[in-house]
Amino acid sequence: MTFFDGPSRTRVFFNQAEKEVFVQTVEFADLNEPASWWSNARPVWAGRVQTEAFVSAFMAMIEELLSEHATHGYRRRGGYEFPVLEWAALQAAHSSR
Repeated sequence: MTFFDGPSRTRVFFNQAEKEVFVQTVEFADLNEPASWWSNARPVWAGRVQTEAFVSAFMAMIEELLSEHATHGYRRRGGYEFPVLEWAALQAAHSSR
């Protein structure tokens, strides 16, 4: 999975297998030109983490971001709307498990 709508040149790729998630973070020189994405891509980090730990850390990170910046601060800093509906769906799915 790739987040193409994020405000930075860094993209995070995920692949889940069983109870682990493989996470790879890659920095791109220019995301405006898809034909050259990988020519100057720089791997930042890659590793495997337990799915439950990953989800918990991700949820905590988003809650901290919203606490500090709120949705309007997210837009002001990154130029993109915060995905409110997706966040609500993720919270519901996480709390119902």
